[in-house]
Amino acid sequence: MIIIGILAAIAIPVFLSQRQKARDTATKADVSNAGKELATFYVDGSSSAVVTGTISGTTLTLGETASGYSSKIKLSPGTTYAPSATDAVTYQTGTNCVAATAWVLALSNSNGSNKTYYFSAQAGLNTTAPVLTAACN
Repeated sequence: MIIIGILAAIAIPVFLSQRQKARDTATKADVSNAGKELATFYVDGSSSAVVTGTISGTTLTLGETASGYSSKIKLSPGTTYAPSATDAVTYQTGTNCVAATAWVLALSNSNGSNKTYYFSAQAGLNTTAPVLTAACN
């Protein structure tokens, strides 16, 4: 009985850690898929307007009104906005900033390790917030 208890005490934290890693990996895949979709919009589209990224349940909707662009992306359970964000997509503003090259998509998963994953026009997938000043020269 004692041996089973010791094995359980070792196995349970390892198992919980693996679940957390799996959720983080799923969120990383979500932000990568959504970032590639957004990049495709700017490469293929004729618009350089600002795209919003709103989350409802487990669906991320990327949308831009002027061109009628809309894309729905299924997210993993628990994936949501980065902490303190109200939109999945943010843009750098300032002189000479172009929406097509000055965007960052950020997602997090509170059920994982709560890391924020970023996908930007300039740096692609990253775990640190990208600096977009080069996009506004």
